[in-house]
Amino acid sequence: MTDFNISKYKEFLQLAKKLNYVAKLPEELPDLTNRNLILRHDVDFDIFPCLQIANLDAEYGFFSHFFFLVDSNFYSIHSPKNLEIISEISRLGHQIGLHWDRKKLPLDNDVALRSLKLRKDMLAEVVGREIKYASQHMPTSSDPLLGVETVFQVELYSSFNMKNYYYISDSSMKWRTKSVFDVLIEEEAVHFLAHPLWWVNEGVTARDKLDVSRNRLFKEIAANYADFSTIMEHVLRNRVEIDKNISPRIFKSN
Repeated sequence: MTDFNISKYKEFLQLAKKLNYVAKLPEELPDLTNRNLILRHDVDFDIFPCLQIANLDAEYGFFSHFFFLVDSNFYSIHSPKNLEIISEISRLGHQIGLHWDRKKLPLDNDVALRSLKLRKDMLAEVVGREIKYASQHMPTSSDPLLGVETVFQVELYSSFNMKNYYYISDSSMKWRTKSVFDVLIEEEAVHFLAHPLWWVNEGVTARDKLDVSRNRLFKEIAANYADFSTIMEHVLRNRVEIDKNISPRIFKSN
């Protein structure tokens, strides 16, 4: 059984480097003269662990692909801290793509594609560059969406990728048959989906690691409420003076 921690992730990168794997873009065919690696990170719950993984990937000479949700229930790509992390990941030379959830799109296929395009444009505005790649969130548990290839250059679950690369994921911290270490040794072209929080967050079980992200989110929300309360109390204490400095037109109707 593979442990999921940052030391083990480093071992994965060390093995990939030792075996002469070369990072590939999703649209590229495997190079038969090298071992080929599409290294992918879907961000489902928490952006914070991503930067440590991005730094390690770059340190070992691999560019990777980070896929962010723009409609997550757990994080906002627009928060100052997350914007800073995403910008730094991009600066390190990694690719930024859209992680998308079919269940959050309209049922009508054409309307859903337009909605997907809006999400792509939203992420592009945040990143400051074109978004070419997408990865679907939990593709086995949702209805298909036809025509995704008209919105993105590559969807990572495309038949092209699944045909030309051996796909392996750490989903739910459970390998299906082989670990990524076995696959690196046995295969020549590998597409590895590694979720950053499984490797960065402390804990033994998936629940332990999710709790770390949950507690971090709770602390951020509490700090935001505290900041707002401080501002509100200041405004109330100084309302008369503040009102004097605002155009009288605002208070005409009062």
